[in-house]
Formats: sequence, structure tokens, C-alpha cells
Amino acid sequence: MRQHLPEAPVKAIIYSHDHYVFGTEPIIEKEQERGNDDILVIGPKGVTRALLESPGTATKFPEIAGVLLSRSLEQFNVFKPTEGPDAGFKNTMNASLGGLVLPSYEVEHGEVKNIGGMDVKFFTQDIDTDSQYQIVAWFPEKRIAMNNIIWGWFPNLYSLRGGDFRNPTLWKNAVDTLIELEPEVLLSTHSTSLVGDTVIMERLEHYKDGIASILDQSLKAILQALPQPK
Repeated sequence: MRQHLPEAPVKAIIYSHDHYVFGTEPIIEKEQERGNDDILVIGPKGVTRALLESPGTATKFPEIAGVLLSRSLEQFNVFKPTEGPDAGFKNTMNASLGGLVLPSYEVEHGEVKNIGGMDVKFFTQDIDTDSQYQIVAWFPEKRIAMNNIIWGWFPNLYSLRGGDFRNPTLWKNAVDTLIELEPEVLLSTHSTSLVGDTVIMERLEHYKDGIASILDQSLKAILQALPQPK
């Protein structure tokens, strides 16, 4: 984006959810150096309190946030060397939490806000995936959907680090939200962008079917009292 629009000012930073929020401060500082002090930081309703209680770990019990944070640091290879046989494999992140900027504005479900001359509609309900604090930002003029629903791989319905239960039924419902919008551009937090309504719809339907298959087969195995794999 910076290659194609190097002079365009940042008008707003939208938190798709409460996991990847620790890189905001450098962006704002860079913009301030250019004389841009008018940047809106947008989050879903309630996310500010969640970030203060358990930053980036999305737990219902803030008392165990430290435990989940230490597991997150291990999961994302923070303590691994950058090279050699013990180097981190994938999903490596920096250990610093100093880049957090709390939202300056929390949006309500269904709210429409003009940002940089474009109307943006926000969805914050019925889109639970790996966090209850979510945003789908819909740009109707361009038919662009920004989301944390479709990932570049099969969704981890349970995180390696532990955490809240991720309800596959709610995740399927979240996919339905995107299907109903019929986007022509899909911008996803965890994946590369997709362009074209046909390829997007195919991805959405396959994603929903994959989640449904895991849920259906799991429930079938439970009802048949099949032994759990070791």
C-alpha cells in the first residue's frame, strides 16, 4: 500500500480484533512526523476494557492473563533464534508490548461512520471467531470487507496456547455475514487479500463447509461413543 500510495495520510486504524494491537504506536509516530495528528483508532465495543485486563490474550478471567501471555510468547517463537536448526518455524513475532494504543473510538454494531470521505459500516455482533471482540468493516461503495473471519489456512478452532472456547457454530455464522455482504474485495487479518466475487464466494463456501465438517464429525463420534485418539 505504501508503495502505491506513499503520500496518502493514515486516517484511521481499525482493530479487527484484540490480538494484533501492539504495532499501532510506531504507525502513529511516523504519521506525526509528517504532520498528521488526526488519526482515529477504532475498536469494537468493550475492547478497551478487555485490552487493559488481559492484553492480547482474550481470556474471560484476567487473573490468568499472564499464563496465557507466556504461552503466546512460546507459541510465536519469541525466544527462538532467528537462524539455525532451532530457529522459529512460522508465526514469529517480537516480544515488545509497548506499541499498544488504546482505541479512541469504540463502534457499535451496525454503526456507519465516514472515514476519509468514505462511509464504513461496522459489524460487531454474530461474528465471533477466535475472539468475542471483533469487527467487520464494510465499505459499500467499493464492496470491500475487512475481517478476521477468513484465514489463510484452516482455522484453529482451539489455540495451541489455550484460551476461550471457539464455538464452530458461531464461526460458521460469521462466514454467513460475509456471504450476505457479497464482497468484491476481501481483506483478511490472517490471510492475503482476495479480489473477485466468484473466487471470494468459493472461498467462503469452502471455509464454512470445512468448519461444518469438523463439527459434524466430532458430534457423530461423541454420539457413537468412539474412543478418543491418543
